[in-house]
Amino acid sequence: MDSTIRSNASVGSPVEMLIYRKNSFSLDEYYCFDDDDNYMLQLRRSWETKLREAIGALPCLDKESKRPIRIAL
Repeated sequence: MDSTIRSNASVGSPVEMLIYRKNSFSLDEYYCFDDDDNYMLQLRRSWETKLREAIGALPCLDKESKRPIRIAL
């Protein structure tokens, strides 16, 4: 969500979320978050931290090898 907001000028706050619980037949959990909302700030910090950790954990590029490295998807 945060990456989309940062990369697409047409996406931004407020971020609205509606939760539907399976078989509840009710939509009674609605949230609306502005940029300065404490939950959004925590979510943004957590996303940035975890994204940096994931990138840091990627395998190193084998610069010596002439063949491409294959990563199974």
